[in-house]
Amino acid sequence: MQVVVDALQYDGQPAGVGHYIAHLLAAYAGQFPEDQVTVLVLAGQSLPGTVNLPLLPAGVSSGRRLWFEQRALAPHIRRLARDVVHFPDYQRPAARLGPSVLTVHDLAALRHPEAFPPLAGHVKRTLLRRSVPRATRIIVPTHAIRAELGQLMEEMGANPDRIRVVPHGVDPPPPGPPQAWPQPYLLYVGTLEPRKNLVRLLTAYDMLTQEHRDCPDLVLAGARGWLSGPIQQALERLAARTLGPQVIQLGYVSRGDLWGWLKGAVGFCYPSLYEGFGLPILEAMAAGTPVLTTAGGATGEVAGSAAILVDPLQVGDIARGLDELVYGPRPARQQRIEAGRERAAAHTWAATAAATRAVYSEAAQEI
Repeated sequence: MQVVVDALQYDGQPAGVGHYIAHLLAAYAGQFPEDQVTVLVLAGQSLPGTVNLPLLPAGVSSGRRLWFEQRALAPHIRRLARDVVHFPDYQRPAARLGPSVLTVHDLAALRHPEAFPPLAGHVKRTLLRRSVPRATRIIVPTHAIRAELGQLMEEMGANPDRIRVVPHGVDPPPPGPPQAWPQPYLLYVGTLEPRKNLVRLLTAYDMLTQEHRDCPDLVLAGARGWLSGPIQQALERLAARTLGPQVIQLGYVSRGDLWGWLKGAVGFCYPSLYEGFGLPILEAMAAGTPVLTTAGGATGEVAGSAAILVDPLQVGDIARGLDELVYGPRPARQQRIEAGRERAAAHTWAATAAATRAVYSEAAQEI
């Protein structure tokens, strides 16, 4: 099979969609070396096991990239031999390109428009609505997103039977010691943006520190995202205290270093308002760290009974969950660790690649 993949969103510090692209293609190349996978990339980027075709300069803005994908990408694709084209992040050109597969990771711009700058949210919603009806098959990572997208497609008059659920995989943790830190710490991993619910997490953490003076530090691993002003204000309020537990901002953390932080954490905190999957949940579980995350939706689906589940809108419930995460009975903690490891082990990138190829085959056969 000849596959073309739009990987123009991938860069040297992949997160989210970039992480998905890199791991999917690496697993695909390992399992299906007989297939030719041509990957459209930024200059200087290279994804092993594929034919890399640079089309844009490194460091191009997301706005410029989206313009290129919508207005100028189609002629490049038409010149390539292909059975199917994969667009791994919610949007594709309006042009006719033959069989195509679209991955829709979430409907965050529709479900939480307040968490996006107005223009960015408008662009995402518009391109999603334009792209979904044109895709031969659509991949989503969870049944929760399948239900949301199916409802949207029915409202648009499109056929939701074209949706396929393909969960993400998770890497097994590499060998190496936990991150050394002067005292115990809780960990959050992800971009610092409104959808991640960090203001409520920080407020709940402050409540926990008032109740327990021996409370672990809270470490935030992730770059600042858009609309992060209220998060920074909450951080400044907590930083004003000179004694007791502290909140530490690491900024972007490389994949290699991240595993050490995951292994060393007392617990992993991820009470996001909305996710399409929630890969950090499984990564924490794979590292043997107990998890607190949001009940319901994709996070509840991914975590199952292996995590402490909380209402993300109730600060008191997040504080209750943090208290249980740190100070709960040791047998229950160990049970969550073991259940989490089992849950993470059931999600592999090899399985993701095999299921994705099956979707490619379906799409390619629908002429």
